[in-house]
Amino acid sequence: AIDPKYRGKGFASQNVKDIIKWVDKYGNKSIDELEWIADRRNTASVKLAQKHGFVEDDPNKHGHDWKDDFSDEYAIMYRKVKK
Repeated sequence: AIDPKYRGKGFASQNVKDIIKWVDKYGNKSIDELEWIADRRNTASVKLAQKHGFVEDDPNKHGHDWKDDFSDEYAIMYRKVKK
């Protein structure tokens, strides 16, 4: 939970930008993409991921062998890493 006085000030967005920038520059070259998993009820998290280029997709297309369908409960999103 985030203290309401800190919401909407861009702190989370800046953290995501910094992480993406770091991974793009220093990340292991075998990493092709970043994954973001958010509870669908956490609309702020889902929107934050989308704002930073994460796109929802089937995890089985991304090397996972998931037998259960989590799509009703979780938004599972991916973003390509720059190389």
